[in-house]
Amino acid sequence: MRLKPLLLLAALGAMPVAAEACSCMAYDTVEEKIAETEVAFFGVADEMIPATMSDDPGETYRTRFTVWRSYTGPDAPTLEVSHLLSSAACGLRFQTGKPQLVLAYRAGDGTLQTNSCTNITYTRDDKDLREALDARYPVKWWW
Repeated sequence: MRLKPLLLLAALGAMPVAAEACSCMAYDTVEEKIAETEVAFFGVADEMIPATMSDDPGETYRTRFTVWRSYTGPDAPTLEVSHLLSSAACGLRFQTGKPQLVLAYRAGDGTLQTNSCTNITYTRDDKDLREALDARYPVKWWW
């Protein structure tokens, strides 16, 4: 009768397990990352606004940025980017008041969205992504 517990353990081991963490594709070069980036700007997060009335970190937030330099995407002095907070769902939290590079994409409904994979700012070639963007795109400062 020892066969039943062994069969049960084998069956449990063969069951698929849901992913608990976010896993992002690594880019080899800054050129690859730039080619895949739809929207890129350097700015300061002014405010993170819950898109719903819940404090659940899995909920969507909108972060409003004052744009200091636009590389690709909309040319505007301020932009809002939607994102999740939960790291397990590839979410991220922007630090208000801190200048930062933001990488995003335009969703089907026209809103700008990002996540920790889209907003990845490093590559395997260890070159600085912001320096590469500065060299590639003309200056569009808003301040």
